[in-house]
Amino acid sequence: MSFDGSGRLIWLEVRPNESG
Repeated sequence: MSFDGSGRLIWLEVRPNESG
């Protein structure tokens, strides 16, 4: 996982499908 400029958690090509 990486942090963007806003400080939000961003997943690399991975998004919460069922249980985020």
